[in-house]
Amino acid sequence: MDLEVTPNPLVFDSVPFQGASERELTLTNRATYAISVKDVAGSCGCIEIPFRNASIEPGKSIKLAIRLRGTTQASQLGGKVVIYSTSKTNASQEVLVTASEVRGVTAVPDSIDFNILKSEQTPMTIPFKVVLIGVPAGLQRQMRVTSSSSRIEIEEQKRDEKGNAIFGVRILSDDRVGHHRSELIVEVPTFDRLVIPVAGVVDSEIRAFPPTLLMSRGVAKQIRIRNQSGDAVSVRSAECSESIKELIQVQSDGNVLEFNTIDTPDAQSGLIRGTIEIVTDRPEVKLTIPATLIRGR
Repeated sequence: MDLEVTPNPLVFDSVPFQGASERELTLTNRATYAISVKDVAGSCGCIEIPFRNASIEPGKSIKLAIRLRGTTQASQLGGKVVIYSTSKTNASQEVLVTASEVRGVTAVPDSIDFNILKSEQTPMTIPFKVVLIGVPAGLQRQMRVTSSSSRIEIEEQKRDEKGNAIFGVRILSDDRVGHHRSELIVEVPTFDRLVIPVAGVVDSEIRAFPPTLLMSRGVAKQIRIRNQSGDAVSVRSAECSESIKELIQVQSDGNVLEFNTIDTPDAQSGLIRGTIEIVTDRPEVKLTIPATLIRGR
């Protein structure tokens, strides 16, 4: 054959699941004329070939990178590469591409979303599975799942015959209401750690109307605190953040908050943003509302 391709077959020891491994083919011109490599094609989406047309002079060689991507959970993976050239004896040549195993750690689902009420007494539990692909039994037993937030509790519930683990993730209540973001971290020795985003909203039956405060100089505004269940609620305190506490005066009467601007000549002009933290007669519930003060010169 005028165009020699080695090795054939091209064997990958292992491929990371949802990742890729790369090896090289060597293309050698055994003819007495130049050979142009016109195209290289893979038989499946798991084979990637970053190729540009190339010309090989007699007796010379070039390297051709082949990437095999772990797109399946099957224990074996592969296909073939077809090389098209101007060789007079083998204008198209097939190379078998195989991997002895696919290895990796993944999760189902790959992110966790929740929406809970602050008043719920039983922590919300969301199941998720850690899928171990080609992970030896000894490493399966060393798997650790942790959380970046003290608000999240993790409990392993069972494992299947492949070592895959079903976990229950509990979202705990505390004194915070609003958006929550954190991460679950899955660690298995010798494997890249897996990060699972956790996001959601912890809502409350006690809400502010309107939910934001927008004020301009000299104009008073009111916010009412209501309990969606219909029970009475009153305000114990309301505290402005550092950026606006010298500019806004707050008074409360039952479930009504009244806001007035404070005339401070040396204060900055433009938009001044901050927050107001409200504590009701249910101290376990704290509301934080955004506030914007518009000040002209």
